[in-house]
Amino acid sequence: MEKIEVRQLVNPTPGELDAASETLGKAFHNDTFEKSCIGGNYDHMHAFQRAIIAAAVVGGGQFWVAKYGDHDFAGAAVWFGPQTALMHTPEQGEAGFNALLGSFPEGLLNWWVQYFLPKYETFTTGALGEGTKLGAWHLQQIGVLPEYHGKGIAKALIKAVENKPEAAGSLFVLEAEFAENLPIYEKLGYAIKAKDDFNGSVPDSDFPMWVLAKQL
Repeated sequence: MEKIEVRQLVNPTPGELDAASETLGKAFHNDTFEKSCIGGNYDHMHAFQRAIIAAAVVGGGQFWVAKYGDHDFAGAAVWFGPQTALMHTPEQGEAGFNALLGSFPEGLLNWWVQYFLPKYETFTTGALGEGTKLGAWHLQQIGVLPEYHGKGIAKALIKAVENKPEAAGSLFVLEAEFAENLPIYEKLGYAIKAKDDFNGSVPDSDFPMWVLAKQL
């Protein structure tokens, strides 16, 4: 088996942002949640992933990538530490989300603003408690190229942050939308806290969501 090399990119170049966005786009090509987020228009996929990464880079989050063999971007992950979150600062919007949301048709934008974000906030708060998610380490996004599934790359991307000295004793939380991924997280010590079903933004894009948590 090839060696997995995980590293944090603190000041990624535009090329590194694009490479990781491409990896995440390929990782989530058949993901109904991601399909819903972009309204089924895969022309938005790259910009969506790039906006998430860029938000972490400028907004107090962490951006990690995994090299496997000769592929420098076999996997990628975006984390937000305590007291940071996605869409939490104006700088995050300026880094990509403002332009992305501005490119969405009215129906998709309404799904985000009027349905998904309010329900997501209510759901996660109910599962974890008021303010708990913001005080925890949150795994916002993690993806591995399909050809590298089963190699331990996702585990390495998670453990890299869990093993940081400043994470000792912290609560870690994440959401999952595929039942098939739950055993992966459970093997890493994450416990399911709640599950709910969400309406998608376009036909055939409804999805479930689980909230999981782990206390180090």
